[in-house]
Amino acid sequence: VYPVDPPWLADVLQHIRADVSKSLTAEDIAAFVGKSYSMVEKVFKRVLGTTVQREIMSARLDVAEYLLKATALPVADVAVRSGFKSPQYFNRSFAARHGVSPGEWRMKRLR
Repeated sequence: VYPVDPPWLADVLQHIRADVSKSLTAEDIAAFVGKSYSMVEKVFKRVLGTTVQREIMSARLDVAEYLLKATALPVADVAVRSGFKSPQYFNRSFAARHGVSPGEWRMKRLR
């Protein structure tokens, strides 16, 4: 449960986390909540200090981190299960957050 106002924002955050492995877009989120894209973006920036797309990316990377720690799935499979369209995009996004590739990050966690 996300204690945020307006109440529909909590539904959106739960929806993002629940469907992160799908190819969600900011437009999908606006449609889900029945609001305009610009209104949803304004509320995200005002309440959360981020954009819808950044929140989706953050959720995907959180899932990827969990899968890298908890499974022995190949990195390419982690990318797909985390909602990334390609392993290359996943690698770039992950490295931007952590400064190392997903494989390197995993190896450091296994030591």
